[in-house]
Amino acid sequence: MNPEVRSATPGDSERLASLWLAWGREYEDIDPVLFRVPSEAGLVDWFARHIATSRDDDLWLVGIHDGEVQAFERAVIWRPNEDAERSLVVDDALTTLKVASLFVAPTARRHGFGVALTTEAETWGRSRGAERAIVVAMTDGPTAVPFYRSQGFHPLSTGLWKPLT
Repeated sequence: MNPEVRSATPGDSERLASLWLAWGREYEDIDPVLFRVPSEAGLVDWFARHIATSRDDDLWLVGIHDGEVQAFERAVIWRPNEDAERSLVVDDALTTLKVASLFVAPTARRHGFGVALTTEAETWGRSRGAERAIVVAMTDGPTAVPFYRSQGFHPLSTGLWKPLT
């Protein structure tokens, strides 16, 4: 497969909703405490609305093969806040590319979609002044951590979770 990458359009929403639901099922099977299958009602419209109203610091990309969307990525730019100079954390003062979502259909994995989408998102982020990229991934997930490590990401901190109910 040779993935084509382009900006998502509202017309991609039905396929994105289908992939989103598949992703929910996949991750709910891995960890039902943290993940669930989202409600299908209105999901296509939700994607269409978010894509149509995305702003300059919000990116929606799709990876296509043979005319069908096989993958998507959403990324956003985090800008420093007005009090960044008072923060102890250097990243608070940097413009950062945040990978919000990246999903590749299981049949399209290991065919370059993730690399193509991530490369395009990083180029986009740099064009908007991003100095760093961040992604939050499930530690025990079967695909995300190995993929992002292969793309030059490395662990920087550990998030700890505790159920209160």
